[in-house]
Amino acid sequence: MAGSVTVLGLILVAVAYARSGRAGWWFPAGVLVGMLVWLFGARSWNLVLGLVGPVALLLAFGAVGVSLIRMDDREWSSAE
Repeated sequence: MAGSVTVLGLILVAVAYARSGRAGWWFPAGVLVGMLVWLFGARSWNLVLGLVGPVALLLAFGAVGVSLIRMDDREWSSAE
């Protein structure tokens, strides 16, 4: 149950961030590819595919984190 909630949460974060206009097409595509490669790589016991998926997710969500860190206070307060 917790795993499916986590996957749903990651998908919702990808959709919300893409709809905010701060990310291009690459972000939801990177999350989708990362999740699919990770899922199928882990099931096939392929080490390379099992590592490529989490790395793609790390890059996509890391880019989100970097953009959030670079936001100034005015951008945060305008969200109210």
